[in-house]
Amino acid sequence: MGPFEVTKEVVSGLNDTQLRKLLENLLLAEANQRNIAHNGIAVGGNQTAGDGGVDASIAWTGAPKPATWLPRRHIFFQCKAEAMAPAKLAKEMRPGGPPRPIFADLARMRGAYIIFSTDDPSKSAMDDRLNAMVAATKDVRNAERIRFDFYGADRIARWANLHLGVAIWLLGQNGRALGGWRPYGDWSAKGAVSQPYIVDGNARASFDDDLVDMSSAITNIRAALRQTGGVVRLVGLSGMGKTRLAEALFDERLGEGALAKAKAIYGDAGRNLEVGAARVAEELMLAGADAILVVDNANVAIHSQLAEIACRPGSRISVLTIDYDMGGENPAGLLVALGENSKLVLISLLKQRVPSLSEAECRHLAEFSGGNARIALKIAEGVEKGVDLSTLNDGELLERLFQVGRQERDPSARACADAAALVYAFYVEAGDDHLAEHTALASILGVNVDTFFRNVATFLEWGVIQQRGPQRAVMPPPFANMLAAPFIRRSDPATLLGHFLAAPPRLLASFARRLGQLHNEPAAVRLAQLLLGQDGLFGEPAMLDELLRHGFINLAPSAPEAALAAFERSLAGPNRDRLLDPHAEGRRYYPELLVHLAHESVLFARAMEVLLAFALADGDAGDDRKAAKHFLERFWPHLSFTLADQATRLAFIDRLLDDPDGKVSALGLEALDYMLEAGHFSSSLNLEFGAKAHLTEWQPRNGDGYGSWFSAAYERAGRAARANGREAERARAIIASHFREHLDAGLPELSIEAIRAARGHGYWDAGWRAVVDGLSFSGHGLGDNILAEVRALEHELRPPHTRRMLRCLRDRRALAALASRPD
Repeated sequence: MGPFEVTKEVVSGLNDTQLRKLLENLLLAEANQRNIAHNGIAVGGNQTAGDGGVDASIAWTGAPKPATWLPRRHIFFQCKAEAMAPAKLAKEMRPGGPPRPIFADLARMRGAYIIFSTDDPSKSAMDDRLNAMVAATKDVRNAERIRFDFYGADRIARWANLHLGVAIWLLGQNGRALGGWRPYGDWSAKGAVSQPYIVDGNARASFDDDLVDMSSAITNIRAALRQTGGVVRLVGLSGMGKTRLAEALFDERLGEGALAKAKAIYGDAGRNLEVGAARVAEELMLAGADAILVVDNANVAIHSQLAEIACRPGSRISVLTIDYDMGGENPAGLLVALGENSKLVLISLLKQRVPSLSEAECRHLAEFSGGNARIALKIAEGVEKGVDLSTLNDGELLERLFQVGRQERDPSARACADAAALVYAFYVEAGDDHLAEHTALASILGVNVDTFFRNVATFLEWGVIQQRGPQRAVMPPPFANMLAAPFIRRSDPATLLGHFLAAPPRLLASFARRLGQLHNEPAAVRLAQLLLGQDGLFGEPAMLDELLRHGFINLAPSAPEAALAAFERSLAGPNRDRLLDPHAEGRRYYPELLVHLAHESVLFARAMEVLLAFALADGDAGDDRKAAKHFLERFWPHLSFTLADQATRLAFIDRLLDDPDGKVSALGLEALDYMLEAGHFSSSLNLEFGAKAHLTEWQPRNGDGYGSWFSAAYERAGRAARANGREAERARAIIASHFREHLDAGLPELSIEAIRAARGHGYWDAGWRAVVDGLSFSGHGLGDNILAEVRALEHELRPPHTRRMLRCLRDRRALAALASRPD
């Protein structure tokens, strides 16, 4: 059990109440493990009071067979937090002379009677106690049918160590420091697990590309964690209920298949665990513990360590890690992303946690918080009697968070929160690879460092700020944005920029990330434009180190045109080759950023010109650095994630096709190939762009329809096919490859016409085979007229020797003549 091992000394130190609760926990853990119904468990009151000789009992019928700690299907337990010598046992079992009536019942049921005691007898003393128990029932009819046993401190400790959650609870009762680790309980908020988990039918949990409702999400996560070595990573913005969802996985009230509470162990990696998560996992694995390790605020490095340990041969642990920022990671195991709470769920949660709120107040808070439970609850918890929250505007609601003790206003609290929110995260102490950064924020605000630090500590207690080791962050991001925007609006731009330019580079990059979230705040946009300008620190993307490169990418959403202009300057200047280098680290990120910059129609052509330069320079770049795929997918009719319409995209393709550079015109043909796709679209693009997501796109149905879209592509491909050279062959191959696809899509006339236009002179093998495939696999779904036309097309394209052979098959004499003639 490693750091969570229960010893007999721990058990020996329990009082009456603790001992009885321990027995109850062990019976529930055994019942969960062995699928015994809980309604067969009964636990009495004060074990020193008169109880008929029974403090707890368990009974069941059918499976499972009695074994180990539950040796019979009917068991009575007597708890004793004291030494139980043979004489005491006799008195306990025969308090007035005759034996207690329970023993006649146990003899009839062939049950068991077990003393559950803090006593720790030796082997010989144990035998004396068991003999005394047998002797005390010698005059009970059929007493030999009763199983007697004595669970002393040593045996109880061994039993508790089989159930990790019980062991951790017991160690906590003993006062032993667990270094921040806890058994199942109120991980998210005080009293949370006693309340029912609120679900609705909205799909807000993402499993890869599938969006499912919360009931389905719980079922899927439970299934993954129930497997030995199961690994799940749960990510999403702060305040969306990730930790509350983790609690719900163990809630028997919520559907079938709840995970065993006794297996759960929880730690918050953001709270400086005394024993690190990897160490705990390692020791649990080596001890063979059957456990579910839940680690909150676990970055991807911690997740990777835990996943590796959980998947080792012989491991019996499974792992759930929780984090507030996915960061484009591709973790081991099942990745689950949690979206916003629905308004209905948030209203229900507010009614559950703060029942004094009116319906109108709950609705107003749910609307204000944008689906974020943490914001809504923090405001609601501080409301005074007589204040109607439904009448307050957004600014007044925000102010309610910044009160000391929810009564007296601290005049510096709001200002410190505003300054803390200027950056995405900051360090409050120096480390090997970072400086203390809160001093710079205090300087920006004009307060002493101690005042700023104390307010940050207060916000941490309120839940307004979150902690990950020495790092602090105002969370969730929408709330931080609300605080930062007015501060930036009231600040002198040159002075504010001067502070950050003089601060550690990591803090500047963090400030850039916050600015990138504030695309609707003109003052923030202006700062972003200055930083991305020709003389700005982020103005030359080819020359940025890793830290500032990420700052550049995060800054772009607030000033997309300025970011695009920075790329254009790099391409036009002496650093062009460095920017486009196939092995440059920036290639992992810049092409995807350019996809986002191409989202708006007005920037499409310019962004695509830059992306074209990257695509042409792909060379031997690794798959994660290639730009061609990002470039070509912008010409898909679906999942293009651009608002550029048909005319805009066709104009760019025409520019490619007309380019004298053969590499450019070849990419134009490939763009037509993507344009002709009619199905099987899949994209791994991260759609988040600052505080917004590029979920909208222009599709052919928004214009003249798919017929016009495909017709325009076929017309250009046909024109290229009728020309001479290698591009003509590629164009004909593209047309042939889409024939059957467009038959299935209900556009046979276009594909038939395109094949005829591209056939040229002589036999065209790819064209004929495409039509034959269409007849073989799609012909049954065509109308008679179209089917006849496709058959006629096949006849036109059929190789000459095949036509001759088919004619011979209809004339045996001709077939014989054909067979007798050499080819």
